[in-house]
Amino acid sequence: MTSFSTCALSSLKENIGHTVGAAGVGGLIKMSLALDSQLIYPASGFEVPNDFIKFIDTPFYVPDALAPWERREHPRRGAVSGFGFSGTNGHTVLEEFPAPERSLEAGRTYPFLLSAPTAAQLGWLIDGFLAHAGLVCENPLVDIAYTLVRRRKRYAATLGFAAADHEEFLAKLRLAKDALAGNPREDIALALPGEATATGQSAATAQSAQSTQSKAMTLLRKRIAEMPELFSVAERVDLMVSDGGDLFGDADFPQARVCGLPGHVFDTKAYWGTVKTYNVYESEPELPGTPIGGQLLDRRILSTPTVDLYAMKLDLTRWFLHDHQIAGTPTMSGTAYTQLAAELARLHFGSPAYELSKMMFKNLIQVTDPRTILVEVTRGKDGSLAVEVFSQTDDATAPFVGHGSFVLRPLNADRIDPGLGFTDVGEGTERFGWTSDAAEDSQGMRFSGRWDLSKNAMYYERRDWHDHVIRLDLNPDYYADLTDFAISPSILDLVAGIISWERSMATGKTYLPFSYGKLRYTGARPASPCRLPHRPAVCRGQRPDHRHR
Repeated sequence: MTSFSTCALSSLKENIGHTVGAAGVGGLIKMSLALDSQLIYPASGFEVPNDFIKFIDTPFYVPDALAPWERREHPRRGAVSGFGFSGTNGHTVLEEFPAPERSLEAGRTYPFLLSAPTAAQLGWLIDGFLAHAGLVCENPLVDIAYTLVRRRKRYAATLGFAAADHEEFLAKLRLAKDALAGNPREDIALALPGEATATGQSAATAQSAQSTQSKAMTLLRKRIAEMPELFSVAERVDLMVSDGGDLFGDADFPQARVCGLPGHVFDTKAYWGTVKTYNVYESEPELPGTPIGGQLLDRRILSTPTVDLYAMKLDLTRWFLHDHQIAGTPTMSGTAYTQLAAELARLHFGSPAYELSKMMFKNLIQVTDPRTILVEVTRGKDGSLAVEVFSQTDDATAPFVGHGSFVLRPLNADRIDPGLGFTDVGEGTERFGWTSDAAEDSQGMRFSGRWDLSKNAMYYERRDWHDHVIRLDLNPDYYADLTDFAISPSILDLVAGIISWERSMATGKTYLPFSYGKLRYTGARPASPCRLPHRPAVCRGQRPDHRHR
């Protein structure tokens, strides 16, 4: 950490995933916990910074390990930014609050109330307290009582008791579990939905009678305030549970503070909402819709002013599947998505040229039997295309699985960097001849045919950090790939893979192809490069973003 690294950057998404509408409040909770614990939480998934962020010129850094939050000349402060799906953004700055010293009274008896919508949920709530008894009892007893009685909502299932120390508090919780199991305890007041309480009323009746008894309860609270010894703490708890009243005020909890305690436990009953579905018939030889003359895209099955839905029919006759296996299963190469992008660009832009960005691989497309993959294209106001690749499942709880997504834009000729053109590698260049056909070396992955570097000779030379020369001698058996596809995924896989490997060797970190930058494809190809065996095509890369012509 340099002297400039004074402000840590973190997020909630990397802990629990995308929080959609709860991003702001979730970040607020995380920052509050950090201030309370005086710890800087690490970004657990962080490996290397984005090349486009010059952290060295800023006070920011990304923490990769748990570290104490040191207090310097100013109080600890943290900023939270929440960017909502609706476009509503919230920004908050939190500062630590130096709590004043307290002189807490020892040996005083306090009331405790626990409540939940059902008896089962009340039992789960008690289980949470007992399971985290050590953490719960780190709080002063008065804070636990104040939080439960004055700061928690009352539900139909309620129990209460009195305790004078932490040991008695935990013991009463265990007795409360016993009372919930049907074994009444004199020192545990219990009211459950539909059951009679100690006064002969059901909990629902007691709650409905609360408004009619408000004058009596007001008078009772007044008398208790004037004569605290009128009822014991346990008797007041029993009255609160049985009659639904409120016989404790803030004055009964001197110097108390709200503390963190186990919270509400949701019921396990599932409620299903309406799920968007598409009319796809897996058993039919063809999907309804308009045929598309593409190598991957088969039909357009839905068209609206803003969204088009296409279908890809995949089977093992496709060479980019049966030659590319992961864990022994034919798998669609990630770079085959570039052909999908070219076909969509031709349909929407009139040319296979495109600029691809925001590529995200989510779940592999693996094929053992013929299957249909859906491609949803949403047109943006700026002329871009947001593409989502997914498929249906037989699981009613998760009817769709996403495979990948990316954004397409028409290629702006002014942004094309032609580089230095075709060149050749120098003497002593390393030749890659690795193959994973051998079972003992495959480790569950097999790249044969087009992906086998012992058949497609690849030469690699790194001249400096930004100048890499790669030559691929494509086996004549695979020349047809350049007719079938705008660019062969095998070529692109090998080029992208070697660039990623080189970066990994230089930095000691792992990179995925297309992790950074953009892919720009011009749609143009050299005149019959595959017919010139003595002048093989060469790709020269000068940046982490991959550009091919």
